[in-house]
Amino acid sequence: MAGKRLSLGAKIGIVIGCVAVAILGVMVFIKMSGTSLARPEPGAGANASASSGTTFQGEFSASAVSSAAGSSSASSAASTGMLQGSDGSTKEGDVYGKLRSVTYSDSGDMLGNLYTVEAYRADDGSTVVTVREAKMHSDPIEVGEYRADDDLLDQVSAVIDRAGMKEWGELPPSEFIAYDAPTESLRAELESADPDDRWPKRFSYTFNDELPEGGAEAIREIYQLMMANTGQDRLIRSYTENTR
Repeated sequence: MAGKRLSLGAKIGIVIGCVAVAILGVMVFIKMSGTSLARPEPGAGANASASSGTTFQGEFSASAVSSAAGSSSASSAASTGMLQGSDGSTKEGDVYGKLRSVTYSDSGDMLGNLYTVEAYRADDGSTVVTVREAKMHSDPIEVGEYRADDDLLDQVSAVIDRAGMKEWGELPPSEFIAYDAPTESLRAELESADPDDRWPKRFSYTFNDELPEGGAEAIREIYQLMMANTGQDRLIRSYTENTR
């Protein structure tokens, strides 16, 4: 009986010794290979998801950021102060000529709404204001076209010049951006100041930009000027567009 007890104790000792040697071997291996078993730094999961190409709520994909930056640069490229002639030559000067059209938008909420107001010169020389609206992305677009005052675009141009919008250039993003909320924006298309250049010049700004002082008020003033020309007595026609 005593021999059997000693034999069992020896076996237990051997097992314990083997486990201890194994643990010691693992620790030596980790130390030599430089591997750390510490927890990942905060944010490591977000970095990993970005590198894998998967975007989760609250993160941005690198391609989306690059695309947005490229779009912003393109929209302000006309503010460089250089005129380009039809022969490819360039010269310094004001790139902007007469205002062709202006569009105010308050679109893109979490339901995919659309709301735009555009003033432009029609083919017959009259000035028209077109309002497009859809409450949800899947809704048809309700359109109304209105006959505007002949000097509406001149009034809008005066606000643009007073606010200095042509000189704003590329603006940094605003510190506060409300995602899933509609974004107010203004887009203008103008003729080139160079008579040899037939390509239109454009600029656009949104409330997601860090607008200069008075910029938001100027954009909304332009919106109010256009809306003042949308009374029922000015309606040319109304219709529905079934696709975006």
